[in-house]
Amino acid sequence: MIIDTQPVRAAAGAPTITTGLAADNNVAARKRARTGDALGLIIGVVVPPASAHGDIAGAVLLDQTAQRCDNRLEQALAVQGFKDAALIHGILLDIDVVVVRRNSGDHGKGFASRPNGASWSRST
Repeated sequence: MIIDTQPVRAAAGAPTITTGLAADNNVAARKRARTGDALGLIIGVVVPPASAHGDIAGAVLLDQTAQRCDNRLEQALAVQGFKDAALIHGILLDIDVVVVRRNSGDHGKGFASRPNGASWSRST
């Protein structure tokens, strides 16, 4: 399973209680957080305000995904925005949450496929 979040600009008339300021450009936004499987199929979705920390969405997504996978989920790969609270919540659900660091040599390309047999690096 892969956990990811992305800020999405809110509509002009969106209620301020459901939006927050996106950290990168200081506009009203929501955060789209989702989990997907290895094929890219969406398993869980939550949409908190953009100002909410990723760990809040991560905990909800871990609960949703564990329930939808009948608690057979063993490992979740998460982007760097997830910190200790999501990792601890994963431990409570018996899910190994691995925070994947961006490859410093990718020059802004984002995630790229890994060679067969390559291990995931954990952030510390």
